[in-house]
Amino acid sequence: MSPKEYAQLLYETLSPFGRSPTGGKDKTDEQQGKILERFKALLAKNKDTHLATAVGKEFEKLQEQKARENVTYIASSSKLSQSQKQELENIFPDPHEFSENPYLLGGVAVRQKDRIYNSTLRKKIESLKFSL
Repeated sequence: MSPKEYAQLLYETLSPFGRSPTGGKDKTDEQQGKILERFKALLAKNKDTHLATAVGKEFEKLQEQKARENVTYIASSSKLSQSQKQELENIFPDPHEFSENPYLLGGVAVRQKDRIYNSTLRKKIESLKFSL
């Protein structure tokens, strides 16, 4: 197995959504410790202990990637007021990342995982143009 494959296996095993006796809840420190001990034993059994550092780096990359996947990106043409941000935060779950994009002309575009919500002025003009 490659370090990347080992890291994926470890991530899925430690993940609260993996095959867990806790039914999808966060694993306790004790459970995580047992998983790590078994993982070390797996590396030793496969004579891959020399890959431990590379596996650790791949695991960190995977964690960062998964954390970015859960961010809701909200772009607007100008700075949003606190009440506008609060309204969007009530609609979309945490965490959020707000940005300004002057190319939007007006409105808001939201990207949440693989979904895009486009409520920009450009999109509304295109829709109007299409309906004419």
